[in-house]
Amino acid sequence: MLFEEDMEMSPVFEHVRPETAELLADRAKAQGLSVDSYLKLLLGISAQANLFAKLSEEEFEAVLEEFANGTENVPPLPTHFSRADIYCDHD
Repeated sequence: MLFEEDMEMSPVFEHVRPETAELLADRAKAQGLSVDSYLKLLLGISAQANLFAKLSEEEFEAVLEEFANGTENVPPLPTHFSRADIYCDHD
């Protein structure tokens, strides 16, 4: 089991019930993540920033191209568009 390896590395997991550890391992696997990455996701610890920092300039450009794929026909924002248009319902 993927989680057992993680559990052996830290005494913190001595306090995690086996069924909870199994559930975490199952949920992590369903997301295609390691248990460590899944727990970081649940805790709101972003590995995404670190991922982008490790990319070469060419790899980063490829990520941006993929992100923009399919946006060719999106109309541009009006020239008078401002921050107030985004937050119009906030004080």
